[in-house]
Amino acid sequence: MFRNDYILFNSSITGKDAIHAVNINSGERFLALTGGFGFFNATVNGNQVLVENYIPNEYRLCRWDINEHDFKPLNERMINKDFYITPVVNRSGYGDIFSGFSKDTVRKPQKYYHLLNGLRFHSWSPVTTNNSYGAQVFADDALQQYSFSAMLMYNVNAKNGYGKVTANYSGFYPVFSLSAGTGFMSNIFRNAEDSLEFYSWQENSLAGRISIPVNLSRGAFFQNLEISAEYQSIFQRNIENIHLEDFDFGNGRFNTGGVSLSYLGYKQMSVRDFYPKFGALFRTGYEQTLTKSDYHGELFSFVFTGFLPGFFAHHSFRPGFAYEWQNPLLKYRGSYVFPGYMLYYRGYESVFYKELIKLSADYAFPFLLPRPCTGVGTLYKKNEGQCFCRFGKRRVRYFYQKLSFLRGRHPVRLQLLPFVKHH
Repeated sequence: MFRNDYILFNSSITGKDAIHAVNINSGERFLALTGGFGFFNATVNGNQVLVENYIPNEYRLCRWDINEHDFKPLNERMINKDFYITPVVNRSGYGDIFSGFSKDTVRKPQKYYHLLNGLRFHSWSPVTTNNSYGAQVFADDALQQYSFSAMLMYNVNAKNGYGKVTANYSGFYPVFSLSAGTGFMSNIFRNAEDSLEFYSWQENSLAGRISIPVNLSRGAFFQNLEISAEYQSIFQRNIENIHLEDFDFGNGRFNTGGVSLSYLGYKQMSVRDFYPKFGALFRTGYEQTLTKSDYHGELFSFVFTGFLPGFFAHHSFRPGFAYEWQNPLLKYRGSYVFPGYMLYYRGYESVFYKELIKLSADYAFPFLLPRPCTGVGTLYKKNEGQCFCRFGKRRVRYFYQKLSFLRGRHPVRLQLLPFVKHH
């Protein structure tokens, strides 16, 4: 349609309809109008644009005025090729997805994209330290009916932080837990020039959890089985990227629900062992976004880790298997990809996979450093400074506080990922 010195037409640079304008005299292209989450089937009608605006459970016809003064110039990336953006993909949270690289190597998130770029075999490699810093405060009573924790984490590679507070009450059965978190998440999307661009956003969450723990421990063997259900409300805002400023990703509010079953069993170990000599850990769970929200997602996961003795004293061997399945509809707009539970570097990765299968092997051993008190060859898993404060007697319950300053440090270990299959 012609309007003054412009030609108006439809385009889909964000995966939903938008109106572009071309100046007849200069040939310059502009973004004339784009709408919210449900901006579909845009049609120019005189001085207005007619669109179908999607709200929960229905479409509504809306009229938008056109104003040449509000046109925004398009850069070369938008002009040459249309592209699509999935609003939220594999959020990193405060979890450290860079633990497989040296502490002296701070790399941009884009450098990790290749880790899931196809089926590949991984060779042995040393794993030293991670790049996360954190502080945690914990308090509970002697009977452990009440507990409270607060934590702050900072990821050096992602250059973002995250905080979380959690309160638990186990005076009744099952156990109730309430947690709240806030911080910046980070990700990457692939643009029309087939290169990666970094962006971040702020995410606030409030979650309630009910769990049924069952203690099956006998003698030197510790065993714990737990069934739990969780409801979480998430609110996202402040997307930070110059190319995403004009795009509306909805109000950013959605709710999730999930159930899980976990088991941990192992034989008591020496203080100098990195992992138990014999044991197993597995978790299986299902999560999905609930109705009436801007985003939709679904995740089923199963993670298993075994513990076996190594070839020498205080050596540990950990075989592992993991499987994840995401809803195939997630590759379209309005999707939310859950972070997953697989022990594999998945952050900052915009390709969607319906299934992921992983087999892994992890061998940990002491680094050869003389330690007079514990013997040659001992290096503790992490260094941790703690401060305890005990006070008062209140209704036969004793309370104390624990303040921990954490700097994650890992033993030298060899990690083998035989293969990762995805499709």
